[in-house]
Amino acid sequence: MTLLNEDTDEKHVIWVEYVHENCFNAFLEEENGILTSIIMNAEVEMNPFVPDDLIVRTEHEQFKVDFYIDEDGNVT
Repeated sequence: MTLLNEDTDEKHVIWVEYVHENCFNAFLEEENGILTSIIMNAEVEMNPFVPDDLIVRTEHEQFKVDFYIDEDGNVT
C-alpha cells in the first residue's frame, strides 16, 4: 500500500505480508528498494468495546488504531 502525506505529497510504500488469520508483518520500502521491517508477527482484532477501533499486538507492544471508512471506501 502507498501512504500519502497530502500536505507534503510525500509517499511511503508499505508491504504487508500475510502470516496467518489476523496476523501480519509489515515492511517499509526504502528509496533504494530495500525492505525494512516495521512490525513483525502483529496480531490484529476489532476492539470489542469501541467501534472503529483496532487493537494491534506484538510480543512487546499493544497499539490502539482509530480508523474511519467513508462512503467511497477510503480508510482514514
